[in-house]
Amino acid sequence: VIMALSALYVIIGLVVAWIVISIPLYLAAKVVAGRRATFGKALLASLIGPVVEYLFLFVFILFLTPFIGVAAIPIALILAIIILIYVYASIFSTSWLGGLGIAIISFIISFIIIGIFSAFFTFLPLGTSIFHGGPRSGLP
Repeated sequence: VIMALSALYVIIGLVVAWIVISIPLYLAAKVVAGRRATFGKALLASLIGPVVEYLFLFVFILFLTPFIGVAAIPIALILAIIILIYVYASIFSTSWLGGLGIAIISFIISFIIIGIFSAFFTFLPLGTSIFHGGPRSGLP
């Protein structure tokens, strides 16, 4: 029973993280693609994009390294980013430049959101637990 609950918690956590990660992508796509951008497409792009990107990154490094050595890593990274831009452009029905815009703007939005949350958690009093309603009072 405990393992099933643990698995359920992991699945719920992954779904919540997937939704949260899709928000900056949706906002960026809304700026670039306008009406063609939906939250469903953002969910799809945030699911498919990184999977395809890392798959190609792995394949490029695996096959290029024997031929060009360590130089394969930056080349593979650049090719994987180009593929991610293509995925964004395809899903949101934009040009390559639009896909690049979506990638850059979503990165900037994510960076701003992370900065806001980091600042918030930095200013919490030491020992405050946001999950238990106040300062900790000893060991559990």
